[in-house]
Amino acid sequence: MRIALLLLLACPIAAAEPPRVPVSARPPAVTAWADLAVRWTRGKLTVEKVERGTFERPTVMKRFVGRFEARVVRAGHTVDSVRFDFPLLADADAGNQEDIARRMQANVATSTRVRVPLPDGADAIVLVDTHGGLPVRVPLALSAVIRAAAAVAAPAPVPIPVAVPDGGAR
Repeated sequence: MRIALLLLLACPIAAAEPPRVPVSARPPAVTAWADLAVRWTRGKLTVEKVERGTFERPTVMKRFVGRFEARVVRAGHTVDSVRFDFPLLADADAGNQEDIARRMQANVATSTRVRVPLPDGADAIVLVDTHGGLPVRVPLALSAVIRAAAAVAAPAPVPIPVAVPDGGAR
């Protein structure tokens, strides 16, 4: 009985946040991903760059814990999510360290890269600070729209006549 009580007191009990995605034994395997270059400046979360890529075969991506969450959205519903942290924004211990950390974090500028799985049909990624703040929505279709607009705006190649040895033009 004493051993059980000691083990219970020695193990910290964390208040779990309710899951935003149905919890499964194993995250789904995906063939596509997006790398987000994310920046935190004085309490504001911004996305600086989005790069998409693919795996050769379906792959299960590693999951981590963190203060921030990248939620993959399809038709308005969260279908997957990953957690991440920024350097210098880790939670502090209680007491004086907590106050010092809060003052430091108010003025910090830091960045990180986050690889997010993209299940089929994903149309956006929503970045959330679980400690509060406004979510940042990253539409995935936008990159395809920009590529299409660039292709339309690019001038078509103009054929240039080339002189050939027999004096004719091609």
